[in-house]
Amino acid sequence: MFEYGRKIKGCGDSSTGLTLIDLNKVFPDSKVVVIEKTELELGQCIEWCNLAYGGDSRDQILKMNDKLLKIKGLRIKQSDIDSRLQDIWGHLVPTKWHDKYKRLTHFNIQADPYNIDLKAAKAFYASLQ
Repeated sequence: MFEYGRKIKGCGDSSTGLTLIDLNKVFPDSKVVVIEKTELELGQCIEWCNLAYGGDSRDQILKMNDKLLKIKGLRIKQSDIDSRLQDIWGHLVPTKWHDKYKRLTHFNIQADPYNIDLKAAKAFYASLQ
């Protein structure tokens, strides 16, 4: 947990792997946003994982989803992320919301460094300056 704390440097992380710990117990004062998938979205996630990693990950993903649903925090449906950006921002960030942040909806931002569109990320960063 110490190494994980150093990794995120007091900021945040986007990881279903956080269901492997009691997040609210280990980080009791942390602000958390839980992104919930519909049954269809969860099925698509399982299908993608099965294709990407091989094998059958259904049981594991369903168990992780059950644990995710027990985490306390602001709950947002995956399909509502774009329309709830201001709510998410207000929950997580102490600075005032600005409508230019809505530009986030036009970017595919991934945690995996191999999937990040570096040119688009740099353009977005520059637009905020």
